[in-house]
Amino acid sequence: MANPSLWPLIPSDGLIEGAGTVAPEGGWDDSEFLAPIVASIVD
Repeated sequence: MANPSLWPLIPSDGLIEGAGTVAPEGGWDDSEFLAPIVASIVD
């Protein structure tokens, strides 16, 4: 589980050039992200 005290240390999208939670150029693909997680549960 992530430590909530670390969130202020992670810059959000666009605050610092080249750093932070910047989305991929094509946008987020939920099914691509979830596929390995679902596969690990189903297997």
